[in-house]
Amino acid sequence: MARRRRSGSSTTSKLVISAVVLVVVGLFSFLFLNQSPKTNQITGCPTDSTLSDRTIVLLFDTTSKLTATQEKKIRDITYQVVEKSNTFDRVRIYEVDPASEKLLKAEFDFCKPAKEDPLGNNVRQKFAKINFERRFDKIFQQADYERPTSPIIEALGSIAASFPLNGSSKHLIIASDFIENSEILNQFQSSWRSSSENNKLLEDRRPSLEGIKVSMLFIPRASIDHHNKNFSDWWKDYLKSSGARLVDQEFIDSETGQSYVLYPFIPITG
Repeated sequence: MARRRRSGSSTTSKLVISAVVLVVVGLFSFLFLNQSPKTNQITGCPTDSTLSDRTIVLLFDTTSKLTATQEKKIRDITYQVVEKSNTFDRVRIYEVDPASEKLLKAEFDFCKPAKEDPLGNNVRQKFAKINFERRFDKIFQQADYERPTSPIIEALGSIAASFPLNGSSKHLIIASDFIENSEILNQFQSSWRSSSENNKLLEDRRPSLEGIKVSMLFIPRASIDHHNKNFSDWWKDYLKSSGARLVDQEFIDSETGQSYVLYPFIPITG
């Protein structure tokens, strides 16, 4: 009888130990599978760049003053795109500047933070979200409208060359009046179209936009007579012939299922 009791006690002990081991292994497996990816402390982007499914770029033309309404519309459209994108999608904002001697530096270069921490550390996530939004708003609050030229074509070439080579889809939003004013072409002149024909510099500096989805946020300038549909059509043709895809762009947040469609051409009036 005593032997049988020891045998039963031994079996029970083994079952308890096995259960504890399974719990511990399960806990460590859960922690391992749900740990947040390592991220850059400045940009919030994962060190494994393949986790960024999309790269979203705004080229913000601040060479001419915008109305408060136009500025808010551009900000709101861009924010809608970011809001409906995925966690760790990369967001960059550039301002139009000369780029023939060196590539443009992004005024904003961060990844969209996660809404919730998988391990429940939501204080950190809320701080990351607040920091992201604060820096995003700062771009529009401190825009420099004192630029003497408007080298849009050079800026596009620089941006195209700066997209990450991580296989992420490429999205470009151009918020501009699209009036090129540089050594390449001066579209303030009424004779600009004839100057664009057989323009070797215009071809030499043509940006390589293959594989990039582009949306034009077109800012009308009523003070310039030739700033009309023919003008915007010229730019559409130029972008397409440079490889750009002017198509509807749908952004879907995989966490919430919410989506936003950005059209290829949006007049920014007001």
